[in-house]
Amino acid sequence: MTFRFRVLIVFSFFIFFSCFAQEEKPFWVRVLLAECGGQENNEWTIRSENGFIIADPTGESEKIHTNKKKLTVSVHGSFFYVDGKRFLKRQWVLFPKTGLLEWSGNFYKGSFLFALQENQKAFFINKLELQDYIFAVLRSESWPGWPLEVNKVFAVITRSYLVSKVQEAKKQKRPYHIKNTKIHQSYNGHMFEKRNDTVLRQAVKQTKGLFLVYDNKPIVAMFDSCCGGIIPSKVDGVDFEKAPYLARDYPCEHCKRCRLYNWSVEYDIDQWTQLLKKVLPELKKVRGILVTKRDEAGLMKKVLVQGRKKSFILTGKQLYSLLDKVRSFYFTVHKNGKNILLKGRGYGHHLGLCQWGAREMVRDKWDYKKVIQFYYPDVSFVRLA
Repeated sequence: MTFRFRVLIVFSFFIFFSCFAQEEKPFWVRVLLAECGGQENNEWTIRSENGFIIADPTGESEKIHTNKKKLTVSVHGSFFYVDGKRFLKRQWVLFPKTGLLEWSGNFYKGSFLFALQENQKAFFINKLELQDYIFAVLRSESWPGWPLEVNKVFAVITRSYLVSKVQEAKKQKRPYHIKNTKIHQSYNGHMFEKRNDTVLRQAVKQTKGLFLVYDNKPIVAMFDSCCGGIIPSKVDGVDFEKAPYLARDYPCEHCKRCRLYNWSVEYDIDQWTQLLKKVLPELKKVRGILVTKRDEAGLMKKVLVQGRKKSFILTGKQLYSLLDKVRSFYFTVHKNGKNILLKGRGYGHHLGLCQWGAREMVRDKWDYKKVIQFYYPDVSFVRLA
């Protein structure tokens, strides 16, 4: 990439993020913690050891200070209620006087934003600084004791995924940027510091502002625990025109050394039958099972379940959703006496970065940028202005 083109990319993202951070510096992230809609009633109990400050995000109203250590926020119809009293603001912010906010057993930096839309859908959002968010996600998504270089990989892809979601939120005009579940990224706030947190802090600091782009756009940097050596470009059902950086056409063989590469699980026939009855209520007894269709990558697409008098077809996604012990879509399945035996490879969806593969590459002296470029072909590194 030429120096001029790189400057143009940086400049274009400076324009975009100047909107994101026009009034607030540093960059702020809005993480959706919970939501409810319509006639649903929801209640959130929030704690702060030294009391709260309630503020209007527009600055039009005076701040409310309280020494209470606990507040209960609820939603009924078109109104928020705080400790049972109707609150007229449709959007407001809750700060701790000092320290952290606590909700549902987790502690959070920054503030809580409550927003109620015209359709009576309510959002409970944690607003915090970008670096703090990346650090918190690493605590959930990284593996304890892993070295700095591999955590730098995770910091960059976590930030890249967030940037893509911030851009998406702007287009959709939604009040939050990203969700706090595995639907997006696992985020559980800031619990008390652990011994390995120093490495995570360094990873976030040493990659500050760095994220990935393809064709001048932030990438949706997907990852899984272990890819199992699957070639992603052969996976069926992925729109690689929208995400060409996920269409890696060569295998990762680095994760072969990890314990998640191969796996096997067994279900007894009665347990197996009860699980399948959730989607096949007519099934009486399983006589046999056969994988009838795979995609080019080898991922299971359809399974034939042979009952006593009738056979049924299940999709790979249906079967995967029923079996909590199954770790990926790459597996074989057959009846073994009174048990159903499944053997497979990998842990996750087989797209993007392979965490254990990245760990082994770092062990083999790859630096974090080369690891990233291996898993996301033809991406470029850009730093937030």
